[in-house]
Amino acid sequence: LSLQASNGTLQSEDRQEIALEMNTLVSNINAISKNTKFNGSVLFGSGAASGSGASAAATSTSFQFQVGANSGETTSVTIQSMDSSSLGLYSVASQVASLATSGKLTAFAASFAGTTALGKLDAAIKKVSDQRAQLGAAQNGLSHTVNSLEATTTNLSAANSRIKDVDMAQEMTSYTSSNILLQAATSMLSQANSMPQSVLTLLQNIG
Repeated sequence: LSLQASNGTLQSEDRQEIALEMNTLVSNINAISKNTKFNGSVLFGSGAASGSGASAAATSTSFQFQVGANSGETTSVTIQSMDSSSLGLYSVASQVASLATSGKLTAFAASFAGTTALGKLDAAIKKVSDQRAQLGAAQNGLSHTVNSLEATTTNLSAANSRIKDVDMAQEMTSYTSSNILLQAATSMLSQANSMPQSVLTLLQNIG
């Protein structure tokens, strides 16, 4: 739309239509920034602006996630505000609307030819792209953390099962076998203890 609006063959009415469409798109950006929530929390700034006339910049939102069993095992993700003012688009939309309505076609074209407005649009696109890259990296990091925690949970559950969930049949068989061996050993020791007494008795009888 910005490039289209800078076309010198357009009339004032054409540019006004473009300005109206740009303002509508800016309003949509503000609506997305204001209404995108997760579990009741606004994702793109707690003070997100709304409406095409909103000029107050929204604040960024930071989320902290517990990723381990200990209190210090946390990670944070910061999401920058994405309303039109934070992206620098509010001034562009206002400028377009003002120049188009006043009929200052030369100034209108020069505004875009001088890359002032286009530069702001490029900066806004870069900011959104950078935020997407940061969120993607954070998502990948959290996914790896989740996989690691799941593996740890599985290993701990298996270890706990080996300790607590005993095979009763196997353990009873092992107990019975050990008990028989213990009784045999006790009987052997008892018999061994009686041998000296028997020898002593025989010696006494001989004497």
